[in-house]
Amino acid sequence: MPSQKLQARCCIAAVMCLLLISSCAHTSKLTNKEKTIEVDRASLLKSVIYVQRQLLTEVMLEGGIGTQDSTQALLLSYCDLIERRAIKALDFQYCSPLPQQAKQCSARFHICVRSYKTLDQDAPLCEAQLQRCLQIEDKLLSND
Repeated sequence: MPSQKLQARCCIAAVMCLLLISSCAHTSKLTNKEKTIEVDRASLLKSVIYVQRQLLTEVMLEGGIGTQDSTQALLLSYCDLIERRAIKALDFQYCSPLPQQAKQCSARFHICVRSYKTLDQDAPLCEAQLQRCLQIEDKLLSND
């Protein structure tokens, strides 16, 4: 009897592990073609609103776009939103093709911003995560 219970528990544990692994694989799935993290439309739209609000606030308070790391990170995120066609921009000269790592950093940022319940909140943790990710990318590129 105890061996049957043990086998049943092992089977249940194995099934739960497979379900957990398959659900994680779906949420962080990378496309083979572009190697960028897929971001759902709701996350993109919420990120559009957030990024535009933050950049407009910067312009209103500072009188222009600054050179701070936080502002530059938001601009890269904005460029990623343009590349993902969440924002329609005819000619945005600041944006050049983004490196893969910057796209991945931005994708994580978009997903993070969606986790905030309301749009009137700032998302300092998401911005800090984006800045750290981009700094790591800069170090990797400078070592090559």
